[in-house]
Amino acid sequence: MNLVKGFFLKRLNRFVVECSVDGKNTLAYLPNPGRLLEILLPDTPLYLHPARAGKKLPYTIYGAQKDNNIIMLHTHYTNHVVRRLIDEDLIEELQGYRVVKEEIPFGNSRLDFLLERRNKKLYLEVKSCTLFHKGIAMFPDAPTERGRRHLIELSKAQAAAVLFLIHCPDVQAFFPDFHTDLEFAQTLYSLRSRLKVLAVKVGWNEQMEVSSGAQKVMVGLDLLDKELQDSGVYAIVLRLDSARRIKTGSLGEILYPEGYYIYVGTAKKGLRKRINRHRAARKRLHWHIDYLRRYSSVLQGFAIRGPERNECELAAAIRRLSDWQIEGFGSTDCNCHGHLLAMAENPLQSKKFIETILDFRVEGLLHKIKI
Repeated sequence: MNLVKGFFLKRLNRFVVECSVDGKNTLAYLPNPGRLLEILLPDTPLYLHPARAGKKLPYTIYGAQKDNNIIMLHTHYTNHVVRRLIDEDLIEELQGYRVVKEEIPFGNSRLDFLLERRNKKLYLEVKSCTLFHKGIAMFPDAPTERGRRHLIELSKAQAAAVLFLIHCPDVQAFFPDFHTDLEFAQTLYSLRSRLKVLAVKVGWNEQMEVSSGAQKVMVGLDLLDKELQDSGVYAIVLRLDSARRIKTGSLGEILYPEGYYIYVGTAKKGLRKRINRHRAARKRLHWHIDYLRRYSSVLQGFAIRGPERNECELAAAIRRLSDWQIEGFGSTDCNCHGHLLAMAENPLQSKKFIETILDFRVEGLLHKIKI
């Protein structure tokens, strides 16, 4: 594959990225709807394929470098790779199967593959997994109602499987990302006796060729006995465009400098509803964050689900990365100095901030599998 190397600058929308190639800024098509927050950080190396003449954008992104690994980002190319792995019997649990059809209409969906082995058919749906941290791979990295519907449709087949292709050779276990998409995780968990759930990992080189054979990865669905509840802690990232004095409930008037603010809280139930409430600009003023929200924009909300999550620990971890904090904000029921931390630069472009969120998300899973 004729690829050129570029560097990530910023994401303009879900499918268009601004990057630099040979020192010049240009645009590239990103065939991946995921958030990719832990990958698409400033100056991340990208592997680009020049577009044919007449295309709207001059490049298509195939991969990106994350630490010592190259990650395949082209979701459409994933099925091509899986087909080759099946044809060459490189996926242990699918050995002997051959592809009969691709893109098969089934119910209200289209499934990726129809396989056959000794006259026995198997419907297969493929998911491309680019999110991993400390040996744990997770899918999805953005809510996917379409993906959830695919699971339900797939489960109606007489024999069916879902394969998660993990684009990192260092992974030890796979879990559905219940922090990001609780409904997808709950659906996969509930269908685990009707669907064969497979996960394999591969490595990639700079020419976006598979550099390590497909290896089976443990699927930890049966370990999620307490995690699939809508409760836990959360972090809301907000942007205040200019310094402003804001009357903040019992704290009185506070001067908030321009910058990025991270609010940390807890929801013992209804975590998604709580995050959505914080996103809403118009509401009855109740919590300290409601007063700041009227004058700021919400950039991102991070749920960290689990039965033993502690907001004070999360606030302390983010405080170590912050530039300042608002004293007493959101901490009237604990001994913390405050649960509103602030940064001059966008935390969503900070590797340390994103990895802090991931640390808290995988902590309980690491204990379960003892990596």
